[in-house]
Amino acid sequence: MDATMTGPTSALSTQYFSSKMHQRGQLKPQSSFNNRSKGILRFRKPVRKLKTSIENEKQRKGLDSILRTECDVPMTTDSTGLKSVRKIPKTPFKVLDAPMLQDDFYLNLVDWSSTNMLAVGLNGAVYIWSASNQRVSKLCEVPETDAITSVAWAQQGTHLAVGTHSGFTQIWDTHHNRLVRTLSGHVGRVSSIAWNKSIVSTGSRDRNILQRDLRAPGQHFSKMSGHKQEVCGLKWSFDSQQLASGGNDNKLMIWNLHSNKPLVKFHEHTAAVKAIGWSPH
Repeated sequence: MDATMTGPTSALSTQYFSSKMHQRGQLKPQSSFNNRSKGILRFRKPVRKLKTSIENEKQRKGLDSILRTECDVPMTTDSTGLKSVRKIPKTPFKVLDAPMLQDDFYLNLVDWSSTNMLAVGLNGAVYIWSASNQRVSKLCEVPETDAITSVAWAQQGTHLAVGTHSGFTQIWDTHHNRLVRTLSGHVGRVSSIAWNKSIVSTGSRDRNILQRDLRAPGQHFSKMSGHKQEVCGLKWSFDSQQLASGGNDNKLMIWNLHSNKPLVKFHEHTAAVKAIGWSPH
């Protein structure tokens, strides 16, 4: 065999090899070899097509993301893997009558539990609606001279904290319909409550936040003063280390569990801060 055949295969060497072998009668006509060579040397084209399809898929997904953002319509994937627009009902599937529900922006009278129970404060009583069996039960009632001003479930969903207009906070065991403890310390109505495991934080119209440990006999172990008006929003972070508070003074403050002074103050709001939510990250 000629020495030129020992080098790497290229277009020129392939043609030379073809002509030599054809002259010796050891190879089919040139056109047949060319047809074969075209089939062999096309291995890169499917790769380019694959890359193109991947890019197209990325662009399509990016477009889907833009459409979801701009149109604010959730999209889901069905069993065939195709994108479909999820239909959101425009009417409620359940309507609950709530007579004597106080029309007061600063109160927190409705709260869901982790066990799918809804607690509602209606004037002087607290009612619980079970989403699993659709039953409504009356948990407690305060004297006629008092009223319910806030409700909040513990993380486990077995205990409910109830704030009253007289400044007291009641801890109820909802499984046994039993009052576990009554906490005092505020001189104004308790309008916001937040749980942190065994710690219950309460915000009041007296502008103070009280930290209460249910394992301790005392009424509270810490008193946080920073707001100039009623504290109407409280929320603990997911790591249980920081408490966010909002007030009628248009301020949002971040507190540490072991400090009586706020870590951060935000002044950008121009109205009362009530709704607060932490990112789980």
